[in-house]
Amino acid sequence: MARGFPWRTVLLLIALVVARPAAALPDGELAAIAQGFEQRRRALLEAQRRDPFPKPQCRAAPAPDDPCLLGKLNQALAIFHLGGDATAGNALVEETLAGIARLPGYLRDFHFMKATLFFRLVRQFGVHGTVGPGTMRSELERAVVDLFAQWAHPACRIADADPRA
Repeated sequence: MARGFPWRTVLLLIALVVARPAAALPDGELAAIAQGFEQRRRALLEAQRRDPFPKPQCRAAPAPDDPCLLGKLNQALAIFHLGGDATAGNALVEETLAGIARLPGYLRDFHFMKATLFFRLVRQFGVHGTVGPGTMRSELERAVVDLFAQWAHPACRIADADPRA
């Protein structure tokens, strides 16, 4: 019986090469990597604070596809992370909440990115925040939670709730 290409042998050799243990890095190199990461993180946050993307200037007429509200939330998140002027960051969150409420069908078309950024703001900078507790004003946190509740209300039913939660 003729033998074909030895795939099993090749795959076993590849697995042995790939699975070999990596050499541990010295503490000095690990510290340099962590420091470099923190420098890049801070530079990115600073750029987002200074020149946010998307741009936070909204069109004259509210439009669901206007990315300015994402820009405001991104900028607020950067300001809070950098320990900057919390008043400016809170003003951006407040402007975003007001802007969302002016959008036609805003509860139906609540964009997942806005939800993600709001979640991060509340989770990291709300009253019980993991990064800067209380940086975000409590009334803004309540407004975000209310917005989530209004958005989810039509689709959420008690019958769907997990009884273990």
